[in-house]
Amino acid sequence: MKHTPGPWKAGPFNVIADSGAIVADCCARDAITGTPAPAEYAANAKLIAAAPDLLAVCKMVLDRHSYQGTGEPWSDLFKAAREAIAKAEGKP
Repeated sequence: MKHTPGPWKAGPFNVIADSGAIVADCCARDAITGTPAPAEYAANAKLIAAAPDLLAVCKMVLDRHSYQGTGEPWSDLFKAAREAIAKAEGKP
């Protein structure tokens, strides 16, 4: 199964690919009451938008799994992991 290529960006209540395609609609209004969406919906959009980056980091971990040392070969991996986590949490 193939997914919409990243990067993705979080809108207030949805996730949009660079192509303009809506990747996910995170419900701008509560489906039952029709009231404005809670803050969790925007947080969900941020987490979903981070999915392509998180996938790339997971692939990097698997690619480096066989490396037995420490130090320099891991520095870019740790940096990418921190950036992906920050994006998922909506931090700059």
